[in-house]
Amino acid sequence: MGKVLGKFLIGSYNYNLNIETSDKDYKIIEIPDFNDLFISKKLNRELDDHNSITDYRGFISLLFKANPNAIELLFSKEQDYESEDFKTLIQLIKRDYNSIIRCNWNNFTSAMKGIAIQSLKKNDQKGVSRAFYLY
Repeated sequence: MGKVLGKFLIGSYNYNLNIETSDKDYKIIEIPDFNDLFISKKLNRELDDHNSITDYRGFISLLFKANPNAIELLFSKEQDYESEDFKTLIQLIKRDYNSIIRCNWNNFTSAMKGIAIQSLKKNDQKGVSRAFYLY
């Protein structure tokens, strides 16, 4: 496991869509270690049912492509930073996220539509709520 930079709440608790059976889910951003980089270890992975790890390089790339799943982490209700430099970077990106979205409007809207469609295909209360939230 690489160095953890930050941990962000995702899922139903982050959108106020949680129900009695909901649990908290987190996205962890990390800098990959030597093994991750040179022994072909999968960089983005699920730790368990509630925690997943994303490589810092991929996360930053997704932010600048206006990926909605990456951008929503900027506004997570729970943000825990292990690195002050990473916290500062996130604050700078958050300040200008509107410009990032405007520069990548087609990608952003296409991704939002795709996420909403996938959420509706789940055909459950959480999926429909998520699609409505995105709309």
